[in-house]
Amino acid sequence: RFFPQTHGRHSSFVVV
Repeated sequence: RFFPQTHGRHSSFVVV
């Protein structure tokens, strides 16, 4: 699935 994650200034996409 696609989970948009935001870690402070960093935005990354976790594919599950």
